[in-house]
Amino acid sequence: MVKFRKTFLFTLQSRLFFIVISLIGTVLAVNCKAETIVAWGRDYEGQVSDTPIGNNFTAVSAGFEHIVALKSDGSLVAWGTDYYGQVSDTPDGNEFAAVSAGVEHSVALKSDGSLAAWGYDSYGQVSDTPTGNDFIAVSAGGMYNVALKSDGSLVAWGSDQYDKVSDTPDGNDFIAVSAGGIHSIALKVNGSLVAWGWNEQGQCNVPDGNDFIAVSAGYVHSVALKSDGSLAAWGSDRNGEGQVSDTPDGNNFIAVSAGSQQSVALKSDGSLVTWGCDDFGQVSDTPVGNNFTTVSAGGDHYNVALKDNTLDSDGDGIPSNEDNCITDYNPDQSDIDYDGYGDECDCLPDLNNKDGVIFADFALFALQWHQTDCTTGPEPDYCSATDFDKSDTVDEDDLMIFIGKWLHPTIH
Repeated sequence: MVKFRKTFLFTLQSRLFFIVISLIGTVLAVNCKAETIVAWGRDYEGQVSDTPIGNNFTAVSAGFEHIVALKSDGSLVAWGTDYYGQVSDTPDGNEFAAVSAGVEHSVALKSDGSLAAWGYDSYGQVSDTPTGNDFIAVSAGGMYNVALKSDGSLVAWGSDQYDKVSDTPDGNDFIAVSAGGIHSIALKVNGSLVAWGWNEQGQCNVPDGNDFIAVSAGYVHSVALKSDGSLAAWGSDRNGEGQVSDTPDGNNFIAVSAGSQQSVALKSDGSLVTWGCDDFGQVSDTPVGNNFTTVSAGGDHYNVALKDNTLDSDGDGIPSNEDNCITDYNPDQSDIDYDGYGDECDCLPDLNNKDGVIFADFALFALQWHQTDCTTGPEPDYCSATDFDKSDTVDEDDLMIFIGKWLHPTIH
């Protein structure tokens, strides 16, 4: 019986060797790294389906129907509606430090403190972008923008409907600003808020107090984050959709973003909470998980979030930077071939821990062919690696498993 096994193995090895040689150069590598941008809700112009993959994004901003993201190399990428060049005119270069998407235009902050704008320019929201190298933050709204300077002052440009440009407050005590649809809100160094622009729905009636640390202006509602980790919202519920009244309780929030008809908040455990209008799943389709770091609520019924791959991207309880399979649930970290790639995302028995299954792996498999008891013998570790069905014997069943994994590989 042993002689038959060895003869069969040698014949099979020889045939597969020539098959593998003939396929060299035609095998495609699969990228097993998880995406770091997630979008959900309405997908009218690819806002969701065209979301770029990759793990090199550091910021993302959702506009009305388009999105702009900042990469770790300082470059920008945009997708979604492109009626006015808000996607195709996205500037080249690697000198960007922040970005904000508005209704049909975007504004970016460069590392030298200057600003760049592109897209729809009906009210000078692009062409009237101020010059200078003393800007530290910028927010794009509905046909206008507001920027924060290094001296703590604010500057606004674009459409002045409802005085959202001309009523921009004076002073040098501002530390953050958010431009909404037709109103803006700024955060002062003392933790208080100030708002200006359209106030028909009370979206400019900011709450009293000096305990605010972040703020976001939507269309007819606004949301702020307090120093104790709680949220405060004001403005309109818009047809009883709960943009204000459904604001979640609790003291475990670390970021919040108000969209046109919904809001998204980030909790300290890395999970997301969404509330408001849900006509396109922008609330009910909120992704689960505890690996989110940035949220941005869009204008046209969608949202985006940024993940952190060093967290638990697949929800199996293993941090992604320690997980042997970051794309698939693999809580026991099983790795039958000891190559560092978990069984759930690696179907290659790479026994010699090289770059995939090669002929040498068959040689290692053959060395274990005489092992009828994997609990004893000279190479128990190798035997365990080749005893794929865990029967404590390396036999024909294991050989068939080996062949099946070879012929249907996942290249890591």
